[in-house]
Amino acid sequence: MHGESAIRDEAVVVHRGDAGEVHWRYTFLTAGHGWVSALRRKPGKRAQRSAPPDLFDHGDITVPARRSGAPLVLDEFRPVRSHRELAKNAAAFSAAARLANLMRFNLDHSESTESAFRLLVETLDALCARPRPDAALFKAVYRLAREEGYPVREEWAAGLPPQERVAARDLLRQPLDAVQSSADTTEAVTSNLLLYLAGHCHWRLP
Repeated sequence: MHGESAIRDEAVVVHRGDAGEVHWRYTFLTAGHGWVSALRRKPGKRAQRSAPPDLFDHGDITVPARRSGAPLVLDEFRPVRSHRELAKNAAAFSAAARLANLMRFNLDHSESTESAFRLLVETLDALCARPRPDAALFKAVYRLAREEGYPVREEWAAGLPPQERVAARDLLRQPLDAVQSSADTTEAVTSNLLLYLAGHCHWRLP
């Protein structure tokens, strides 16, 4: 009976939920294998090779080969960066969660997600170290949509009212340290973009 090959890859935790009383179910976005879902035993008396990762942790995962139909099990997680600074900043944590859920709901699970993985890592790093998480989220969603092939520049941005079009252009051009737009303006432009993606590109919004 055929099974699934072992997985060793760079990954980010985008979701963790209960899978019964004993296990968590992790969803990882990986650099080379796309989406990976695997079980991990909750902390207890049994020793584990590595500590269970937290949400948004970035590291190297090892998932052993399993027979066909058996669930994948996370054997080891070797951390690269924890991103635990996000827990101290509600706006940054919210932006990270919105981006991770957008990816989880909308990226094709059968295709390569390497560029999306790199975008997620870059955005999480920026949310931990740079100002304006609202602007970081907008930049990330816009870039994600462009990399997925949607005409956000040619159709969405071109169709904005002049004031919003200028705001979107400035947000995309300015580094996070130099963003001048207010948080309300940034949120309005981001919401407009998400509504376009939901209405014209059939994205599911978290």
